[in-house]
Amino acid sequence: MSAPVVATQWGMWMWGYGMWEVRPYSERLRGWTVLAGAVLLGVGVGAVSTVWVPGPAASAVGSVLAAAVFGLVSSRGKTLLDRSSKHRDALPEQVIAASGSGRLRRIRELDDPIALRVHPATPLEHVVNGHSVLDRVPPYVPRDVQDQLRKAVTRGGFVLLSGDSTAGKTRAAYEAIRALLPDHILIAPAGRESLATILPAVLEHRRCVVWLDDLERFLGHGGLTVPMVGRLLGEGERQVILLATLRSAEFDRYSAREEPTLSGPDHEAWRTAREVLDLAQVVEIQRRWSPAELQRARSYTDDPRIQSALSQTGQFGLAEVLAAGPELAKDWRNAWRPGAHPRGAALIAAAVDCRRSGQHDPIKVELLTELAEHYLSARGEALLRPEPLTEALAWATTPSHGTSSLLLPSSTDGCYLAFDYLIDLPGLDSIPSTIWDTLIEHATPQQAFAIGDAATQRFQFTPAIAAYRKAADHHIANADVAWANALGYGGSDEAMAVQMLEKIVADRERRHDPDTIGTLRARYYLAARTGYSGHRLHAVELYTQLIADQQHLLGPDHRHTLDTRLDRANTIMGLGDYTTAMAEFTRLLAEQLRVLGADHPDTLMTRHCMANCVGENGDLQRATELLATVVADRERVLGPDHPEAFRSRTLAAQFTGAAGDPARAAEMYHQLACDRERALGPNHRHTLCTRYDYLRCIAQAGNPDYAAELLDALLTDWRRALGPNSSTATIAYVILGDASFHGLPSDEQPVRREHMEVFTTLVELLGPEHEMIKETQRLLHNRLPTRPEETDSTI
Repeated sequence: MSAPVVATQWGMWMWGYGMWEVRPYSERLRGWTVLAGAVLLGVGVGAVSTVWVPGPAASAVGSVLAAAVFGLVSSRGKTLLDRSSKHRDALPEQVIAASGSGRLRRIRELDDPIALRVHPATPLEHVVNGHSVLDRVPPYVPRDVQDQLRKAVTRGGFVLLSGDSTAGKTRAAYEAIRALLPDHILIAPAGRESLATILPAVLEHRRCVVWLDDLERFLGHGGLTVPMVGRLLGEGERQVILLATLRSAEFDRYSAREEPTLSGPDHEAWRTAREVLDLAQVVEIQRRWSPAELQRARSYTDDPRIQSALSQTGQFGLAEVLAAGPELAKDWRNAWRPGAHPRGAALIAAAVDCRRSGQHDPIKVELLTELAEHYLSARGEALLRPEPLTEALAWATTPSHGTSSLLLPSSTDGCYLAFDYLIDLPGLDSIPSTIWDTLIEHATPQQAFAIGDAATQRFQFTPAIAAYRKAADHHIANADVAWANALGYGGSDEAMAVQMLEKIVADRERRHDPDTIGTLRARYYLAARTGYSGHRLHAVELYTQLIADQQHLLGPDHRHTLDTRLDRANTIMGLGDYTTAMAEFTRLLAEQLRVLGADHPDTLMTRHCMANCVGENGDLQRATELLATVVADRERVLGPDHPEAFRSRTLAAQFTGAAGDPARAAEMYHQLACDRERALGPNHRHTLCTRYDYLRCIAQAGNPDYAAELLDALLTDWRRALGPNSSTATIAYVILGDASFHGLPSDEQPVRREHMEVFTTLVELLGPEHEMIKETQRLLHNRLPTRPEETDSTI
């Protein structure tokens, strides 16, 4: 039994990191066990035949049998060898920080942190053994979280450093593994598409660090999933660490506060990424340094860079100043001046908007040049006197202040990324429509899917539809569902969205087992969009059929099953059947308390919906009392600035106004608008919608003139937030959506009443000829059948 094991180990040693398929460890060995066994079996057959068959016949028999055995395994062996060679040859192009020959290096060999994307500082020249040496990395000043980071790295697993750009995340991670894991192999994939290539190498090494700087580059479609993280880390038989960094702005995209703004496949992609982040030990690095950290920095008296940066730490972080982030941002702004570097500034603007649009891969200079023309034209190209392209590119890629450049070259020749500090600068303009269109045209199908997600999150449904369509045309998984949902959420064609989802479900049920999870999710979206399109009775039927299948396949306690039950109850409530809806909510709440617990967000959501049902049924006082307890529990569990706490406060204000106290409701909305602006920003959809609710109550309280002024200012801010490709129709759709707008048929009284109140308020404040009134009429006519008593002047 020992011989096959020896042969298998020989196979592992012989072929190194490029050998293995993406399969469990035991399965990876199986192919080599077959080959090794065949070798020994062939030898054994010859030996046995020599013993039992006399003379020349023995050799003949042995040769025939051995040839037969080898013939059985040679095809399998050749496939493994070919796959091994392919992985081995591809690996050097898919990782960074490898040796010149493409060999993976141990961490102790990595003496240049800049190779791992650490931001350089102003270089100092030293003379070492008579040779001039440029020092581009200042001494490392330990951070307050250093012990926490060291403990996390020592424990192993998935470790994530979060913080603002140039806070010092990458440097802290580099110093930790240099100190603790010098003999580990470093495997740093170049991007999302490199993950499949590096996986066999990770599986082959017992001790390695998978380096994932700027983790957002590895999330999304085709990126990290919970099962993939499990494969990388193994089950304890290997010492593998996933060490990642993520900017705070990206980390916040996956915080619970963003979940209510997502739906459909966007929500699924968000949840996949969120589940990956939930696996990590998170260490937060602050941009602004603490007094203790600054005191430690002052001890480095022999480094003039640190001493100079200390004088600016009143406004900026020390690492931020060392990386020249504020100076580089100033250089970009100043470059727009006529005769300065306007074409270089336009190249940078293009690269920044590429990142903001979900395109995290390095961009070819030809595409950046094409995109830059838009920014130059928008600013009056001839008046700027732009410099030649070669000069612009040289300026943008030359390190400034001795540190980073505004445009960073990548490992792929002729491709560049924007300096990440610029991506999160406040006050950046909205991404122009021509930029979306050009990026989608040049994107790969997987990139197009990511662009669609980014556009949807920015409520830019036109580019989202185009991006998802391109991904769907190339059969990217779930892009067809995302395309249909974008059509519906964009308000362009709800009926078409439903038809598409019906076809998607039918096709999946015809091509696959109709009870797969993917098909179940497609059916869920079909039920939801059916309700939104005005056919709630049919939506209830679809939900009911789906729940039965989910309970059979996933179990009655599965989160998807419980989610669908909540949506069915809400749909029944929308039909005005409050008794049935409350009975469903009550049964669901009991099971959520048993399965999830009282403080789970889904349990709290059901309590919120129950309060809503009570209020819609007319008991406004009881509803506000229930909401007060829900708000208190949501703020205790989730935090006072959580969107779900805000949602319950919004409903409480709504019921207060409906109970006949619009002045008090206006006060509640005003405070809520201030809190949302502080937590979410002034341009967030929820902030703007709350401002509308506030002015609506001001009008109802008897001050329509002031409300009209507030509405004018709101529409101006809304258009600026949506960008130059915004439309009045989009704003009208969002305002109606804020009033639970689902385009319900004429017998669904509560929502029709809310929409008519919105419409009446807008007419009162803007006049019947205003563009907003016409767009609102169009949306209501498209979605709600007109009653005989309702003329064009009333709806």
